[in-house]
Amino acid sequence: FYSPPEYSILAKFPCFDYPEYVVNEIKASQYIYVRENSIEYNQPILQPAKANTTLAACFCCGNSPTDLTVRDQISIIYFDDILMDNIRNDTR
Repeated sequence: FYSPPEYSILAKFPCFDYPEYVVNEIKASQYIYVRENSIEYNQPILQPAKANTTLAACFCCGNSPTDLTVRDQISIIYFDDILMDNIRNDTR
């Protein structure tokens, strides 16, 4: 079950998922792009949205207690990087 958009904190319980708009934003933001010399990928993360009201801004340090937003976290791994040395094709 998706949690209601007004109560995104319910996603902390095991029987609820994040609100549907958040799940759709995460899925739309994920990608893997293979280039000739690198691999670029995005693993989006969630963060609280900015507060809409002054009261919420005061009590929650400028963050919204109910709304979430998706933030991109893009990484690039070049083929000559040390991380790629551990990947081998030993099937031959």
